[in-house]
Amino acid sequence: AMLNLGDVSVYATFGYLQEILEAEGCKTVMLPGVTSFCAVAAKLNTSLCEKAEPLTILPGSYKESDRFLDMPGNKILMKSASEIGRVSDEVLKRGLHAQMIENCGLPGEKIYKDLRDVDDKSSYFSVILVKEKEFED
Repeated sequence: AMLNLGDVSVYATFGYLQEILEAEGCKTVMLPGVTSFCAVAAKLNTSLCEKAEPLTILPGSYKESDRFLDMPGNKILMKSASEIGRVSDEVLKRGLHAQMIENCGLPGEKIYKDLRDVDDKSSYFSVILVKEKEFED
């Protein structure tokens, strides 16, 4: 049995585990769930994008994530904890609109409407939504 939060087709970790299990002769099945970034958007009561607006999804720990912040459209920065200070600084430096949820749907969930309030020791399960337009309250 395998338990998973979110949509397994989005997370590389599942792919690695699936390969290992299948190499050991286990049968695996990929079942869709609610992706963490969709859960974050729902919790923030906002859409991920509108009309033809692009959406970029990447790990916040990606060393070149700052160059993606200059691309048009909205961005999802997943699992940002290890680089949260750098990522927050880059988002704030650009004057972008961003909010973050740590541990969305889990015990200890925290919603940050302002990245300046984010703790440098945030959880691995920290997802930042960066929007071109301001968030509505």
